[in-house]
Amino acid sequence: MTAKQYGVLPFINKSKSKKKVVLISSCESKKWIVPKGHKIDKLSKQATALQEAFEEAGIKGYIKRKKPLVFKIKSHGKKVTLVLYFMKVKELLLLWPEKKKRKRKVVKLKKAKKMVAWQELSDYL
Repeated sequence: MTAKQYGVLPFINKSKSKKKVVLISSCESKKWIVPKGHKIDKLSKQATALQEAFEEAGIKGYIKRKKPLVFKIKSHGKKVTLVLYFMKVKELLLLWPEKKKRKRKVVKLKKAKKMVAWQELSDYL
């Protein structure tokens, strides 16, 4: 059985032509990814995704639409089904739990497409 992880695709809308996305570095490989993690007990899938966004990227916001983007990735050498919810970022925090473990970048979609570690996400952007 393939493990599942839940995360967000965090967007910042400056204007339609200047949409940006928040990327974070992975802890081990330092590749550019989006916040994600295993389902947290007592939280819904969407709430888990928002919690990961706060812990890993220091961002707060809300799920923009219910239908997530779903694809398979390799995480720590294992196959994982990744469920990404579209998040509208309302706040970028200065301090957050994993600030010392990761880097955070806000980039235009065109640049994010070249940076992200997962081809499936790059294809979507």
